[in-house]
Amino acid sequence: MILIFSNNSDPSTTHVCKWLRNLCAEYIVLNPLDITSFCSNFENTWLASGISYNSINVIWYRRHSHYIPEYFMKTPDFYFSQKIQNNISQEKKAISEYIIDLLKDKYWLNSAKTIRVPKISQLNIANKLGIDIPKTILTTSKKDIINFASSVKSMIIKPIDDTLAFSFEDDSFFLTYTTEIDIKKLEEQPNVFFPCLIQEKLEKLYEIRTFYIEGQFYSMAIFSQAGDNDSKIDFRSENPDKRNRRVPYSLPIEIERKLHQLMVELNLNSGSFDIVRTVDNKYVFLEVNPVGQFGMVSVPCNYNLEKIIAELLIVKNNEKRNV
Repeated sequence: MILIFSNNSDPSTTHVCKWLRNLCAEYIVLNPLDITSFCSNFENTWLASGISYNSINVIWYRRHSHYIPEYFMKTPDFYFSQKIQNNISQEKKAISEYIIDLLKDKYWLNSAKTIRVPKISQLNIANKLGIDIPKTILTTSKKDIINFASSVKSMIIKPIDDTLAFSFEDDSFFLTYTTEIDIKKLEEQPNVFFPCLIQEKLEKLYEIRTFYIEGQFYSMAIFSQAGDNDSKIDFRSENPDKRNRRVPYSLPIEIERKLHQLMVELNLNSGSFDIVRTVDNKYVFLEVNPVGQFGMVSVPCNYNLEKIIAELLIVKNNEKRNV
């Protein structure tokens, strides 16, 4: 059987599951931090619907989310609510880690232990492997940033790890983007502040998004420089009424070889790469996201990645079952 660790709101999981059903595969989807049906006496363990962990052959660790009872989200006692939420989260995390340990000998398409690799760690490893990365500093000092500015034409600031998203009761939604630094406004900032990830602003020909799975690359070029000024810095902030052109793309074999080596070092067998092709014809690595939404590459390029993932899971399930 195929076990998918994911949450109900992930569209990529939904599309892969449709293919699993079409291909008559036996599978189950669980949120590893929201176990609603679970029992273990340390001799036998049952997951949802009475399925024994012994019947699981393949795990796709897609993503997870935290569920907290509504009462603790709305109680007016903020301190009490936070303490209870933290405690519930830790308890669920302990159960999740126990289940994952039980399944450690199965085939994993990514794993809980390697699914979060900090962006700065990725850049460090990529640099050691000879992969081009942007000029980068991680600093708490305004003086360091001013000195860095003298070595580059312009600078951007981006999250050190996760992009921050805000949602509100009126269904409005806000997302943080990569932003260009205004050196004049920098002068107004304090001398010491929270750590910031600063990079040179790359002069792009276009951007590349590449989905990687078990050594195979599926790439797409995004002509973000043809759009408005916002999309030139971060294509995600493009005008929805004027979408950037997206086309299938093939990376040079040497670049794919280095990126594959990076994935081996990171202990990942699937992920979505962010790459920039610069005006001086370099391929510059920005990051790899193990849980990136691959549908944004699959649909414009007709790669049908959802079917490819489903077929891989089925093949691995059959191999494990026949051992």
